[in-house]
Amino acid sequence: MLAILAVDKIIRTPDIFKQKIKLIFGGKEITFQTAFIISFALTGGLSLLYYLMPDTLTDFTWIQDAEYFDRIAKSNSNDIAQKFMENVEIARMAIFKSEAIRSFFFISIGAVALWLFVKAKINKGILITVLGILILFDLSLVDKTYLNEKNFTGKKESGNSIPITDADKAVLEDKDPDYRVLDLMDQSNGPFNNARTSYYHKSIGGYHAAKLRRYQELIEAHIGTNIQNIIGSLNNNPTDSSIRATLAKQGVLNMLNMRYVIYNPSAPPIKNRYALGNAWFVRDVKLAKNADEELKMVGEIDPGTTVVVNEKYKPQLEGFTPKPDPSATIKLVDYKANDLKYESNTGSEQLAVFSEIYYKDWVAYIDGEEKPYFSADWVLRAMRVPAGKHTIEFKFEPKSYLVGEKISLISCLLLFGFVAASLFMAWRKKNKE
Repeated sequence: MLAILAVDKIIRTPDIFKQKIKLIFGGKEITFQTAFIISFALTGGLSLLYYLMPDTLTDFTWIQDAEYFDRIAKSNSNDIAQKFMENVEIARMAIFKSEAIRSFFFISIGAVALWLFVKAKINKGILITVLGILILFDLSLVDKTYLNEKNFTGKKESGNSIPITDADKAVLEDKDPDYRVLDLMDQSNGPFNNARTSYYHKSIGGYHAAKLRRYQELIEAHIGTNIQNIIGSLNNNPTDSSIRATLAKQGVLNMLNMRYVIYNPSAPPIKNRYALGNAWFVRDVKLAKNADEELKMVGEIDPGTTVVVNEKYKPQLEGFTPKPDPSATIKLVDYKANDLKYESNTGSEQLAVFSEIYYKDWVAYIDGEEKPYFSADWVLRAMRVPAGKHTIEFKFEPKSYLVGEKISLISCLLLFGFVAASLFMAWRKKNKE
């Protein structure tokens, strides 16, 4: 800011080099030209001195170098450790000298441009262009130190970072917009410490240090047991019928729409015909008195026909009586990370369960009109769907984001208005003059 203000003052004051300024210490007066030369000596001159004599102020060692030396010496030898540390110091010095000479050239070019402008050798346009190019070039050099071509990889180069297996290819042949995969290949770490699956599929597992507490509790209470049941079946000379029987009993995984199980990278995945899909209608509702009872009941019901709802959502069910409708259908037709669209067709009002995590910032719409929904089966969503054909949509619309977006828009409008008013006042003043 001070640099830009100084340049602005120089541009506005053509005879600035002749003006005098009083020094803070001693009260002596010197010309601005003398101050300009002193400033250049203290900045450009110091940069050149650092380049010519880089060890003037430092020996390029660090407080933790002794620790690094001991670590290398233990695994190799003292001679190798000593040579390594010497090379580290040489590298540090080279980086320092490179930065020093770069600073010297930038300062020198900027100083020369200002000097030529004050001496009327170049005009304001050339000065601003030169300084603008210097600023952009300097920023790009510094930025590329931290974010450069090494941080970006082309699709071809990154294709082998996580090799695709035959099992992955078989799963990807399914073009349904949304289903989930359970990967049991890494049994030593388990599916919840393995992020590989999520590279290609929507995963039941995957790793994140900050899971939703409710999902973590579901893992500990039921999902972990369901997974162990499947692993036990696979390790016990399985047949197709025994695997199907096991999958049919894993209600929690089925309500999470676990359609495929990968157990061998070279073998076709196991397709779970008991996965309940993206959404389904239920014909029975069980109310839980509290959270503990709800979590316990989720593992005891058949989620394809029954839903567990906490009693605090009982008002949402007032006046509703489940009526089985074998012809009723509901399906996901469009999937985006923040927008899910379903189509339903029923002969009577139904209660739909959606295999998506319940979270307060999702808003539900039926035919474009906002409608209430509630938590069910501990982590999922449920809502009443009226009879007939309807489009149901869930949109992620966090209030904090929407408020911030409005504040940002208002701020931008105010800023543009201020700039426009400033330009208008400048134009009006010029016309009067």
